[in-house]
Amino acid sequence: MNLKNFIKLLQPHILIIFLFVVLSCAFFYPIMMGKSLPQMDDTHTKGVSHELVQYEKAHPGEHPMWTNSIFGGMPSYLIKGVPSFNIYHRLQQLFRIGIPFTPIALLPYTTVAILFLLLLGFYLLMISLKADKYLSIAGAIGFAFATFNIMIIGVGHITQAYAISFIPMVAAGVLMLFNKSIFGGIAYSNFFRH
Repeated sequence: MNLKNFIKLLQPHILIIFLFVVLSCAFFYPIMMGKSLPQMDDTHTKGVSHELVQYEKAHPGEHPMWTNSIFGGMPSYLIKGVPSFNIYHRLQQLFRIGIPFTPIALLPYTTVAILFLLLLGFYLLMISLKADKYLSIAGAIGFAFATFNIMIIGVGHITQAYAISFIPMVAAGVLMLFNKSIFGGIAYSNFFRH
């Protein structure tokens, strides 16, 4: 397949991805303009991670791995992650087409990134099932705007929403493996399991 045919094959998918970006930005436009309600989980996370933030300010470059500020003590990475620059982080940043993501909803673009990943993930699952592109778009919109997904984004369960967005992509990888697309299945299920 030459480059011209490959681009022609990808063109409708690129337009659909652009549609998903526009839809995500339009839905969360008020949040991007600074109009948002405080998220319960965001407020709690800031409170319980205060000890860790203060320690990191006092000891630059060090990241504590334990905190006593919640549940009588627990691993700190469950509250405030250590900066990671591994290959998965870079690939996921590319996959989100540069839309910022942070586990704590400090950036308004986090909500846009999550909604975009929900749309794209289900679209990829439908495409891997060889569904019509219009049915794939409708399914992606239905999945992304399901009441539970919008609700958990609204209350600040950002990491849970992030995990849900990858479920369809992992399922697509497993289906590819069953359909004897070994390399595609391994790539999907390995990359999106993260």
